[in-house]
Amino acid sequence: MCFYVITAGQLKQAQTYCETCEQQLKSQVSAVKYASQPASQSASASHVKALCMLARAIIEFNKGHIKESLGFLKQMVNDNPRAPSDIWFAIGLCYYRLGNLPKAKFSMDKTIELDPENSMALVSIGIIEIASNVNDFEACDKAVQYFERSFQANPRNPLAIKYMAEHYFLKKDYDLCKQLSQAGILVLDSKRKPERSDLLSFRSEIEILRSHFYFLQGKV
Repeated sequence: MCFYVITAGQLKQAQTYCETCEQQLKSQVSAVKYASQPASQSASASHVKALCMLARAIIEFNKGHIKESLGFLKQMVNDNPRAPSDIWFAIGLCYYRLGNLPKAKFSMDKTIELDPENSMALVSIGIIEIASNVNDFEACDKAVQYFERSFQANPRNPLAIKYMAEHYFLKKDYDLCKQLSQAGILVLDSKRKPERSDLLSFRSEIEILRSHFYFLQGKV
């Protein structure tokens, strides 16, 4: 339930769920001392601890506390070097927001290593390639390859659609650009209504992306 609330942008409710989770963790840790099967109790406590840290990381990120969010995520990897791909993606996103492009790229590459079809990681690598190599045409071509892979992995990824639409606009393939822009708007319209969120950045990002698609349509 906590992660559903966070995704919807309801941070206050998410905070409450997270605090409840942490109380459960404290109870389980205390119970380990008296348990007849401490190994299973310890494993359960570790699982709850990981969920707590992930919830905290998402909450801090959505509040704009990127360094704090990164700290929770890195602790998760330290506790479990075999952390799933989504954790590495989140680490990469934090590093990108902090302007550390090399570490962002490393984290996204690790994500793809664990999950080759991760559409968001693929499009993120393309964005990092462009940001790291401004005016480098070879880097732009490499970035487009990542955008294409991202779109193939998930044709409903609005960021992948955005960058593919821009690519075809620059190639002067205006019909395909228009089709992609229309598809992007439909995808955004099918998402949860952003006005239901108490997270201003969530609503803002959705509207910026929507405006971009309308802008491309107007250009063609």
